Amino acid sequence: MATTHCTTRFICHGLRCVAGLGVAFAISAAPAAEPVLDRQLAEAKPFHDSPPPAQPSRWDFDFDEGRALLRKDGTWQVEAEISHGGFRCGQYRLGVRFGAGKPGCLDVTWLGEPMYTTAQKHCNNAVRPHQGSGFDALLSDAFEDISCAERLIRCTGLCSTRQKGVIEPAPRYGD
Repeated sequence: MATTHCTTRFICHGLRCVAGLGVAFAISAAPAAEPVLDRQLAEAKPFHDSPPPAQPSRWDFDFDEGRALLRKDGTWQVEAEISHGGFRCGQYRLGVRFGAGKPGCLDVTWLGEPMYTTAQKHCNNAVRPHQGSGFDALLSDAFEDISCAERLIRCTGLCSTRQKGVIEPAPRYGD
């Protein structure tokens, strides 16, 4: 598993670090062998600090299971409760990516690979909250065009969620 750690002067995304705001984030790329157990799409909903017609200061994304937000400055957060079905253990990871497309998250062009923020061991039918955050300057640059987010759950070990079975990764949008 490739993980990038940066000093407090840099923000990480994948294998690159960019000048930051004095806060360090570590974001890891998921190994190709980890199956995607669940993926959900959500359309962007604008959040305004001041009354419209002002531009939104962030996008909110509500998934069936979880939520995410993206601020205009490129910082983002994602959270979800992940359920493990079974007594043996699996290591679950929560990820998110953002893209631009048509309404209903159709024909989305993703602005990078999923960013995974958590890794937690689940055993004995556990339900555990996962939360993470990060920064990507590319998201700030494309903020006005972003219309969709995808929330993903990956797992290694003996994995299954009580709600979903293992599904195959969807083809990459925009390829």
